[in-house]
Amino acid sequence: LARGQVHEWFAVRPGGDTRPVTTAATWRPPMTVLAHLAGQAASTAAEAGTGGVIAWVGHRVWPSPGFAAARERLDQSIYLDPPDEASRLWTLEVLLRSPAITAVVADGSGLSMAATRRLQLAARSGRVLVLLARPEHELLSLSAAATRWTVEPVPTTRDHPEWRVSLRRCKAATGSASVGIGVGLAGRSRPQAGESAAATDGPWRIHWNGTAVEMDTQDA
Repeated sequence: LARGQVHEWFAVRPGGDTRPVTTAATWRPPMTVLAHLAGQAASTAAEAGTGGVIAWVGHRVWPSPGFAAARERLDQSIYLDPPDEASRLWTLEVLLRSPAITAVVADGSGLSMAATRRLQLAARSGRVLVLLARPEHELLSLSAAATRWTVEPVPTTRDHPEWRVSLRRCKAATGSASVGIGVGLAGRSRPQAGESAAATDGPWRIHWNGTAVEMDTQDA
């Protein structure tokens, strides 16, 4: 994932699920994936001596203590909960322009096209990895984000949950891509049981228009 860009993430229902689409009050962000990506970016930056601070904006995206990627970086995490959309947008713009911030994970629900354009412009002025979590019912909303991803739970016989991560839109390319990942997130489509998010050290293998490519999570 490119830094200096806005990337949107949607947790979607599995195929065949007939439950009502999420609402503003019921949606949940794909925190396992978001915490993993932010943690990898922070670790890479810390090793390079260029920072490593993660900002979590909006209480809905505050990770629980169970997320290894977040737990291991508590001393370099900032938790913010702006009271309204205008304050949230202002907070994000300030963070995206700060040289001290490596990654921002934010509640992006309700953001307009104009708001995402402002964030994209702010992101380009720095090297921050911007991960916006948005609800499923906003999947068709217009946005200036560079990429748009969905995270869908898939049936599994293993003792840990697994998801299908799909790239729905990329402004730099056309087509679609998807990759299957498990809770271990260790750079393989089906990690071994018992692996933790802290053990991530390899690329995700993604099929893009029928061609296998890799997204290096260490550069996320």
